[in-house]
Amino acid sequence: MSDKAGLFRVQHPRTLIASSRATIEQLQRIPDGQLVNGKLFRSRNPKFNSLAHAVFAKIATAKGVSIETVKMYLKAATGHVDLIRMPDGQLAMHGRPMDFGAMGEEEFRAFWDEALIYIFEEILPGLPHNVRNEIENMVIRPGLAGRNL
Repeated sequence: MSDKAGLFRVQHPRTLIASSRATIEQLQRIPDGQLVNGKLFRSRNPKFNSLAHAVFAKIATAKGVSIETVKMYLKAATGHVDLIRMPDGQLAMHGRPMDFGAMGEEEFRAFWDEALIYIFEEILPGLPHNVRNEIENMVIRPGLAGRNL
C-alpha cells in the first residue's frame, strides 16, 4: 500500500469502512489477509479548515506574499518544523505537511491555537486596520477558532 492516507468511516466495534473511491482502489490492490500498517486520526472539519485557510489568505494578500509563505512562517513560529542539515552543514527549516492526509483534526487544531496567538500578537498589529478587523471578525465570532464548527 502506498504512503497515501485513506478515508474510512468507523463502524463499531471493530470495523473500518472505506469512504472514498481512492481508498477503495488502494485496498483492492492488497491481497486478502495481508497485514498492513496505518496511521489513524480524525479527519479535519472542512469548515474549520476553510476558516483557517481564509485567514491565511487574507494575511497573504495584505503582506503581498503567497499563502504557502504565510503557512511556513506560522509553522516556524509555532515549532511545526523539522530542522534538516544541508550538505554544507547549515541547518534549514522544513515545514511539516498540513494536508488532510498528514495532519488530522487534533494536530491541526493544536497548530491553529498556537498560530492564532502569534497572528494576534505579531501579525495583526502590522496589517492595515480594515484587514485586521476582517480577520478579527472571522475568528472572534461564535465558534472562535472553529470550536463550534
